[in-house]
Amino acid sequence: MEGDEGDCSSSNKADEADTDIPQKDLPINIFNNYFSIGLDAYIQYQFHTGREAKPEKFNSRAYNKFVYFKGGFVDTFEQKYKDVSKFIELWCDGKNFTDKIREKKIHVILFLNIKSYGAGTNPWGSHSSGTRIQAMDDGYLEVVGLFGAAQMAALQVGDTGFRITQCKKATVITKKAVHCQVDGEPLYLASSRLKISRRNQSLMIMKTKSIRQHPNHDVGSSELVSEISQTVKIAIHKVSYADFHQHYGNMEKLLEIALPLTMVVTRENLALDSIRPTVEKCVREEEDVTNLPGAVSENWVFLHSANDRLYPISVDMESKLPVAEMVATGIFVLDVGIKGTPKTFRDKEADRRDLFAAIESCDMEKINALRTRSGMDYEHEGLTMLHFAAQRRQLQVVEYLLQQISPVEINRTSSLNGNSALHFAAEAESYEVCKVLVEAGADVSLPNSSGLEPGDLTSDSEIRALLGKPGHVTEQTDPGTPV
Repeated sequence: MEGDEGDCSSSNKADEADTDIPQKDLPINIFNNYFSIGLDAYIQYQFHTGREAKPEKFNSRAYNKFVYFKGGFVDTFEQKYKDVSKFIELWCDGKNFTDKIREKKIHVILFLNIKSYGAGTNPWGSHSSGTRIQAMDDGYLEVVGLFGAAQMAALQVGDTGFRITQCKKATVITKKAVHCQVDGEPLYLASSRLKISRRNQSLMIMKTKSIRQHPNHDVGSSELVSEISQTVKIAIHKVSYADFHQHYGNMEKLLEIALPLTMVVTRENLALDSIRPTVEKCVREEEDVTNLPGAVSENWVFLHSANDRLYPISVDMESKLPVAEMVATGIFVLDVGIKGTPKTFRDKEADRRDLFAAIESCDMEKINALRTRSGMDYEHEGLTMLHFAAQRRQLQVVEYLLQQISPVEINRTSSLNGNSALHFAAEAESYEVCKVLVEAGADVSLPNSSGLEPGDLTSDSEIRALLGKPGHVTEQTDPGTPV
């Protein structure tokens, strides 16, 4: 595995007087995980300065949590950083996002190099159409906005922030002193121009067990490579959303009141996503199965224990968590439960979900069966099946769909960003998929909503030549604003 380091350098001028004297320079100009500006850094700063002044008070985990809770609760009324976007300019890869953060009245601007933030939350959320797959080694940062203390708390139960953009370089210009944090280290920084870019990349040590796709493509789950594979029997329990909300943070209580769902016999070297089909078999069509043992509603997620708490995890993380870690405690799912969902909608939604899952795993038999049964061409978050297959680099699925659709559908664009299938294939840097689409009549000069042609979305020289964009990519520069 490889990981990126971000380089965050600043130049600044003196600020007006304040209760705390702002620093003129960053004490650390490299971050590996995340960098943020605004409310979260302010709360962290209050905790840090309080502990520095009276370390004897901060002698228990409970008190530390109370201080954080108090900081968030007080800000619910004070709204100290409600206007932070008014004195901040944000540029990402040469594009000005200042109006966007001011329109949304962002309280926190967060730059993520990894998926995890704030005790295991994922503010960016799971992968969706129109965005790159989030990775710590791709040179891209996820830029996320948070709206206040309430949303910061909601992250702990699976909420996500406002997606601003993904970029390789960013410039933040602050016109007054603000609170920042670099990998959890808070500071009060004078007005500055912060330039954030990738510094370098280095190899990282992993556990002996690593994750790879199962060698049998008919198996949809990921397998953890291990020399010894033992069969284990694990209990699966469910926690209702009401109980989770009421007892969040009290892991012992949640484990005590969890209801039995089912049992599963599996192998230790499998990942958690291999358990999903077992849970899906427990889905019932009743409006409310909250207190019904052995049943779960369609709206459920796995829970993962960390730091003495249970956290909801996104679907894309299921393939990265080994079942072996859950043998002792069992597996837990959070049943959110949506009442009154019509059965007809549920059937169509199940078909749509299964179809796109089959596309992602290249299960041609299942794709053909679902399309034949439903007679429909579904969309997934603004993407057609051809868009989705091209984005996932599934050449065999793309070739199959090209035989099924009319020629005009080849250049159909996404309702989200105006990308065609060729745009998605170019962005995914799949030469084979791009070649097949071009041969089928895909328009290489079709612009998306941002005016970019397919060849503009890739730096691969072969793909650019295929799409009529020979030569190197010219990188945009940030014009900046003098402060």
